[in-house]
Amino acid sequence: MSIKDLKLHKNSDGIFDIYFENGDFALTGGLETSFMMTIYCQKREDSIEDPRSRGGWIGNELNEDGFEQGSLIWTLYQAKLDDDTVNICQNYLEDAFQWYIDRGIAKEIDIIVEKDIDLEKLTATITAVRNDNTEFVQYY
Repeated sequence: MSIKDLKLHKNSDGIFDIYFENGDFALTGGLETSFMMTIYCQKREDSIEDPRSRGGWIGNELNEDGFEQGSLIWTLYQAKLDDDTVNICQNYLEDAFQWYIDRGIAKEIDIIVEKDIDLEKLTATITAVRNDNTEFVQYY
């Protein structure tokens, strides 16, 4: 399956924005835009009591099949950097990326989450194995 996505470009202020080439939207055949949307869009967390704090990405309102783009890693932003948080993040990302397999975009998704104590952050290596056995790898 060939996918074309809008290409996002990181501006000098660190914000990702739509990228233009030759006066038109730049496209990518890779999964980088899709990966970013899957990780950083907020999936709604219905277990949070206050409805205003449940997150959710507005674009999900357009999905008639109930599909929610995004992950729950936003709920970990203030979590303690320990093994439990690594495991929870791993589970959140595996759940978020399952749609690649369900919709036939990839036959396998491999996710490795590690903590970097020196930089006080989690890192994730995400590999999508496409149906033609090519791999797409991104680091976050």
